[in-house]
Amino acid sequence: MAVWSEGYFTDIEYTSGYFKELSPLLLNLNLALAGYDIPCGGEDICPPKDFSYLELAFGRGGSINIHAATTGGKYMGTDFNPTQVAMARDYAVSDNITLYDDSFEELLERFENDKPQFDYIVFHGLFSWISQKNRDIILKIIKKFLKVGGVVYNSYNCMPGWSPKAPSREILSLYKVIGSAEIDTQTFVKNSLGFMEEFLKVNPAYATNVPQNRQFVEDLKDKDSAYISHEYLNQNWDCFYFYQVAKMMEEAKCSFASSAECLQQFDKFNAMADANKFFGKFQNKIFKEQLRDYYLNRQFRKDIYIKGAKVITHKQGIDRFMNTHFVLTNLPKNFKDKVQCAIGEINIKQEVFEPVLKVLEKDSFRPKTMREIAQECKLEFGQLLEILMLALHQNMISPAQPLTAEGKERAKLYNANVLERLVRYEQASYLASPVSATAFMVSSAEQIAMSAYIKGSKKESELVNFVVKLFKENKRYMIKDGKVLEKDSENKEAIKEVVKEFLERVPLYKALGILE
Repeated sequence: MAVWSEGYFTDIEYTSGYFKELSPLLLNLNLALAGYDIPCGGEDICPPKDFSYLELAFGRGGSINIHAATTGGKYMGTDFNPTQVAMARDYAVSDNITLYDDSFEELLERFENDKPQFDYIVFHGLFSWISQKNRDIILKIIKKFLKVGGVVYNSYNCMPGWSPKAPSREILSLYKVIGSAEIDTQTFVKNSLGFMEEFLKVNPAYATNVPQNRQFVEDLKDKDSAYISHEYLNQNWDCFYFYQVAKMMEEAKCSFASSAECLQQFDKFNAMADANKFFGKFQNKIFKEQLRDYYLNRQFRKDIYIKGAKVITHKQGIDRFMNTHFVLTNLPKNFKDKVQCAIGEINIKQEVFEPVLKVLEKDSFRPKTMREIAQECKLEFGQLLEILMLALHQNMISPAQPLTAEGKERAKLYNANVLERLVRYEQASYLASPVSATAFMVSSAEQIAMSAYIKGSKKESELVNFVVKLFKENKRYMIKDGKVLEKDSENKEAIKEVVKEFLERVPLYKALGILE
């Protein structure tokens, strides 16, 4: 572990990922849902044209690069791990992004000189993994450099959900310091899990009385070393109660606004009727939210705060949503009639959603305003809003922003870089949509087919042959139902299925601005 790491694992890179909750468009959507004014440039929920955005501890840059490539804002980010910054810069091809390898203290010093002002400051999971000193610095950055009316996204491990499992995490961390001389992270993770298994065999009372600890250790066996070391074994690892974080954020002049997950703003999807009736007795927003965490035994929160929150009228909120465009992000055939939410799995009626999906599919998947959908489907605002948010939760739709020439070119440049790296270096990544302002997870085989399609191969047979050839040259294999397909014939058949699905998606990808 490097001397500058402050107890954070740096000798093994963290897993790559994308977090859509950090999208300015989705942050605005959730704030509008909660009834707040938002940073916007018009009568819908879209961010203003020239907003400013800061991401702290961006990791490999999976989120900040996508968002810079899909919106018109000015993006800035820092991650103190230079290896991760170097990886992120490989994909930072947009002209509106600057990535630093500053520590938070160094970033604060930089800002004291430059005096930037941000509309959005976001950090995912960070509060749980850093020292109190660094949390204080982040709060200073927010207090000094977030605009009035600006938005903060803050996600973190929380109580009470972590309370049964925290002892196992603590002893795993202690094993690194006291019980093991290993310095290689992968070896340490392997040995520490072995140590925990041995310890649990002697039936310690803490694990017998709280069986979640055994399950926690068992679940870790399915995770890779990078995830385990960064997620659970850093020197700094703290769980908070929601009210504690809300109090910290108040020191930075920010008040809690809402969850960054749209379904959590609908009482019926988060608690049974009797519980919601009980919560309704309390006016204090912080206390009520804390009660919900106990009710759901929540262990991770995704929260949005505002510096100078302004509540809008019900009519203003309705107008914003009715003026907002929505677009399909998946083929209607992939719609599922079951949705997982906080209180469990709920069944949704196909006949309720089908008319909405059909409207969104019309005109080659052209984005449509909520007003247009409501008129065609003859639905009331509240009913349609619930349908759209359930579909958003299921990754079937997204709010959409206008497709500008500048935005289209930015996303095109980013996606071309992603596809080139996949073909040349086998580095798969997410693709960017300048319409939904979010990322799309596309399999490596489909991305290769897309690369050939862009270069002019439009026939199914041509695309299949191109993907098969590349897979064979690089000794790569398709995986189906968890099984590696080693036979050439099996691989070709699996690739045919992928190419067929890709060609079916082409009109959708065009509507999303991923293809021309």
